[in-house]
Amino acid sequence: MSAVLPPRLPFSFPDRFPFRAPRSFKGQVAFALAVVYLVWGSTYLGIHLALESFPPLMLGGLRNLFAAGIGLFVIAVHRKARWPSAPEVRNAAIVGTLLEGFSSGMMAWGIRTVGTGTAAVMVATVPLFATIFTALSGRGVARGEWFSVALGLVGIVLLNHGDSSPSSIFGTLAILCAAIFWAAGAHLASRLSQPSDLPMSRFLQIGLGGLIVRQSSRWRRASGSRMSVWARARRFCISS
Repeated sequence: MSAVLPPRLPFSFPDRFPFRAPRSFKGQVAFALAVVYLVWGSTYLGIHLALESFPPLMLGGLRNLFAAGIGLFVIAVHRKARWPSAPEVRNAAIVGTLLEGFSSGMMAWGIRTVGTGTAAVMVATVPLFATIFTALSGRGVARGEWFSVALGLVGIVLLNHGDSSPSSIFGTLAILCAAIFWAAGAHLASRLSQPSDLPMSRFLQIGLGGLIVRQSSRWRRASGSRMSVWARARRFCISS
């Protein structure tokens, strides 16, 4: 009996990109920096524009669910991946909640009152918090690592010097909390057992974290609607 072949899709993924990455070291560095500038910088501008139509937690949940859905679909179609075990899924959910849930949610909440350029620069404090978590876990941190972190902080101060974009204290604290949650999630990802398939692990973290923050958004809206009903009833009793 012949094996049943999976249904063919009406499209196919390209085997190679229409451009060739630079081969020289300087060209690779320039290309990597260009990708970071474009992807990293446009992310916060996109969040700022999307917040005009979506609440912060809902935005964080939906964009992560959308990204995870695309990634898992590509994995399922393009190659055969090993499905993770239940403990690995649990650990991916924990890491994803910190990385994509708390971090993305706090970032979206804080960027409402903080300029996008300032937010992008403030997220650069992640290496500082990651180094602190590493030191607290008992692993020795070399002096060169501390010096690199301190040099990065000096660069952050210089980039923020003279910035006239509007920002609030609570928004700034929210973005710093987002950086702390991201560093904590990255630290746990290196200590907890994750799926051996790296793309599968990453998209599971994104999807589960997005699902959790999406549910948190729904619970918050339901709680807010109940409170508004109670507030209206109380105002009615007082006015009568």
